[in-house]
This record gives sequence, C-alpha cells and structure tokens, in this order.
Amino acid sequence: MVLPTAITEAVLAELVERGYARLSMEGVAKRAGSGKSALYRRWRTKQEMVLAVLAGIGVPMADVADTGTLRGDLHATVVAVAEWLTEPPFSRIVPDLVAEATRTPELAEGIARTMRTRWSTGGWWCARPRSSRTTSTGSPTPCCAHWVRRPPEAP
Repeated sequence: MVLPTAITEAVLAELVERGYARLSMEGVAKRAGSGKSALYRRWRTKQEMVLAVLAGIGVPMADVADTGTLRGDLHATVVAVAEWLTEPPFSRIVPDLVAEATRTPELAEGIARTMRTRWSTGGWWCARPRSSRTTSTGSPTPCCAHWVRRPPEAP
C-alpha cells in the first residue's frame, strides 16, 4: 500500500517530536491536514499506522564502492547503513522505537513481523553494487548487496 506523502511525513515528524508513546492519531491527522476518521479508515491503531509507515521506508540506495573483496564490500555497506541511521530523523526515531518495543511486546512483534516481511520479499536494499567484475560466464559477480537484500538459502 502506497501511503500519501503527507501522512508519512506527519508520522515521522510526530515520532521525532513526541516519540512513539506520545504520538496520537489526532496529532498525525492535524499535521497531515487530514481528519482522524481518514486515518482510522486505514488503521485501527497508531501501532498499525506507524508500522505501515515503517514498512514503506527502507535504507535508500547508497553507492557503495567496489572494494575488491566481499569483506570490504560488507564493511562499506555497514558504514552506509550506519550513516543513514545516525542522521535525522532516524537518529531520533530508531532509539525511541527500540526503547518502546522493550516495554510493548505487541510493538516489538509488529516491528519484527514488518522486518521479516520486507526481508523475505527482498524489499529492502541498502547498497547498489558498482562492480565491474564478472564471473567466468560473463555475468556480474554477486557482491554484498545481494547478501544484504536476501539471506542465502539454507543448505
């Protein structure tokens, strides 16, 4: 489900300014220029609304240099993700959600379910390979972005 930008921005702004515990449907509606009834038609609770917004957000595509090794590629990818997480607004939102999830098992399960769904469907990319290396068949060499996108099949 694609969410209106105004709602996504309002939820993120409320999370930054008020935190999850103090976030309200009324505050989001007011900030988004909408009515509470419009939000309640989509979501029964603020948890459902926040999880829907989180599901629509992923680490943006980051150009990660081809370092020549899988280890180097993984390190560059982790650095790119860490930089994204330490910049506003996510530097404020992530710690708050982690803290709230320790107090609210339902939120913790909802976040975990959202992450599992996005991971299993390959919905989150965090790196764009810039590899010019190829295999013996001429196809591009898999780099860390493929590993980050979806875990390898278990033997």
